[in-house]
Amino acid sequence: MSPTTSCLPQTNMEGLRHLSILLSIAYSTCGRNVSLSIAFTSVTTDNLTNSIRFYTEILGGMLAPELMFRYSGNQHHNMMFQKEILQARQGKVAPAVFGVPDISDNGTYEVVGAFIFFDNGLIQLVQFVDKECPEKSFVVRDQRSSPAVVPNGHVDIWVKSTVDLNMYVHALETRARQLEFNQVMANRPVTVHSEAERERVAIKNYTMPLNATDQSMQWAYFKGPSGEQLELNRMAGDVLLDTGKEYCKRKAVSTAFLDKPHPDNKWKVRAGLTGQNYGLFQHGTRTRSLFGSADFYTEILGGSLGNNGDAGFYGDDDQNMLVQKEMLQAEEWHVDYQSLGIPNITLSGNMSLALRFSYFDNYVIEMLQYDTGRNYSYPKFNPTFNLSTPALINNMRITFLLPESVDMNSYLRDVEQRSAARGFPQVKGNRAVDVNTLGQQVPLEDYSVTFTEGALQGLRYSYLKGPSGEQVSFVQFSGPSSEKLKNALLRYNAVSTAFPETNPWNRGGYDEYCSQFPPTPQHRL
Repeated sequence: MSPTTSCLPQTNMEGLRHLSILLSIAYSTCGRNVSLSIAFTSVTTDNLTNSIRFYTEILGGMLAPELMFRYSGNQHHNMMFQKEILQARQGKVAPAVFGVPDISDNGTYEVVGAFIFFDNGLIQLVQFVDKECPEKSFVVRDQRSSPAVVPNGHVDIWVKSTVDLNMYVHALETRARQLEFNQVMANRPVTVHSEAERERVAIKNYTMPLNATDQSMQWAYFKGPSGEQLELNRMAGDVLLDTGKEYCKRKAVSTAFLDKPHPDNKWKVRAGLTGQNYGLFQHGTRTRSLFGSADFYTEILGGSLGNNGDAGFYGDDDQNMLVQKEMLQAEEWHVDYQSLGIPNITLSGNMSLALRFSYFDNYVIEMLQYDTGRNYSYPKFNPTFNLSTPALINNMRITFLLPESVDMNSYLRDVEQRSAARGFPQVKGNRAVDVNTLGQQVPLEDYSVTFTEGALQGLRYSYLKGPSGEQVSFVQFSGPSSEKLKNALLRYNAVSTAFPETNPWNRGGYDEYCSQFPPTPQHRL
């Protein structure tokens, strides 16, 4: 999300102190030699087939059939849902009450899913279906779809700078209707009081500019086919240059900054105008504490804190773009806004939005915080989902890719220990075996699960909850899964730091572009 900068408040001294601390730790790795990329963002869907069609036929992604998967079993059941299982056990209720489908050895459900490839990242689509009756899906929802609900997430599609984003949104909505995705509708930055009014807004007013005088950035919010929160972001001029500088510092990869133009592949061409994107720009996560989350993603996970973020954004146009769907819903249901997790960041309201970016090797974690006032000294606005389960429909989970050279289980134990030492005792991983308490010490091999057969053979993964309860996972591709990943990346002509063959830095792909930015010394506390 990239809100306007027309209404910046004065930041209090406490906010400045925190901000200076965060800036001082930017690009620090604290002795860790693991440079992480984002493997994928996982989206829980209620209809896998429809979601595949949306992300491929509309957004120009590529389905990798060889990586379509299905699995179940006790280890997966523990790894995906252990926190919720322990909550149910403590409350002496069935795990289903906490949104847990039984995917154990003797359970009713299994996990099915697919990977969709974009220029610099993947979307993993996941559905929980009945083993005997696959058309029957495990469905658990929260009636609040507001992006301000903790720890709601979103994914940002990075639209090419040569494209008018207003026309892109128009094309997306038109194509969605043609394919009968009637629920895929973007918010408008202007005030409307009905869906019919929203439809009548002029195309030129479909998106938000950076501010009234600067069109170098446009952005828009909309919901995907399962209600997942999506964003469109187009950058040009100085905004794109500032982002490129951050990528060059990090030696991150994006097709936006290659020295030679990156040709469109057949999947993007088939999608037409809506295939004109550079892939993914950010995974947004709604945080309880902006400074705490920035510390976690930079100091614990090794992200690079960027300078292109700030605090105190508010205004009627921001309000409309962020939560227009929810405001119309509240009016239809005759309920107050806050009961649906809707903030009031209008000019007449009293709230504001703060955000920061942490760069990884291919795209960005955006952390968002809502305050009940115009600066950091006010209490936070933190409506929270009732359920923490990854089976929640439209749930989004961020997954980091660990190199094969790293001992994954030792790394996971280290993440938990360093998190606790920095004031995040709630960051505890699930285990592959049954335990009595979350984060219980077990043999190292039980910190993760490895697929020994099937489409994902060789893939190892682990789940934990982040500092605001957001779902975070880690994966490591090896053996057959690694070959499949590499071949699919090459087939799509994607860029990735996962393999020498897919990393443009290995062939000087950014030399000319990045030469305009002098090296910046790294800072440490």
